[in-house]
Amino acid sequence: MRVIDGTYNDFVRCSIKYLLNKGNTCSAAVIMKEEDQSEEYESMHALERYLEDLISALTGASSHKDNLPVVEEELYEQMTLLSHLSRKTVISTQERLILSNINRLSNCILFLLTESRALKRAVETIIEETKSDEAMEPSTGIQPQLVFDMLTPSMAANSDGTYISQRGRRLPASSVKILKEWYQCNIDKPYLSNEIVHHLMEKTGFSYSQVRNW
Repeated sequence: MRVIDGTYNDFVRCSIKYLLNKGNTCSAAVIMKEEDQSEEYESMHALERYLEDLISALTGASSHKDNLPVVEEELYEQMTLLSHLSRKTVISTQERLILSNINRLSNCILFLLTESRALKRAVETIIEETKSDEAMEPSTGIQPQLVFDMLTPSMAANSDGTYISQRGRRLPASSVKILKEWYQCNIDKPYLSNEIVHHLMEKTGFSYSQVRNW
């Protein structure tokens, strides 16, 4: 856009600089009539108010920030009018004060527009990169699950009816049944004394550790 373009920036600054440096050294032949000077003063004052409002809009919650091309076009038109004044106007002290303020406001607006456009480009780049990453790694829609397994005598059973002990040896199902029956009868107090262990060893044929570890 023209406001962001370096050539236009120079145009704005040079127009204002020319007006500020023009002073009151012009000959009487080019001095405007009093009513014309008043009209030009009002034009400058209107431009000053416009720039102040524009800065408020650009720095606040306004739709201007979402419509930068329109803002740039309006600013271009305003500064074009100002450049026409430099060709025919004798600048008074009061008008010079207004132009000084216009100069500061214009530089501020140019900076805001430049930064706004750069920020917009940065945000668009981030969004595009995010979309690209998502496209490269599509989600399966399956959430990771935590699975907790508890080893029980029934889960340790093999298809042939035998069982796997903690040491990895297969135990006869008939002998394991004796241990299961004892456990079910003593489920409230399933504590193994040495006498009980030896009794179960005799009935199952298991070793001391097999009975204790079952």
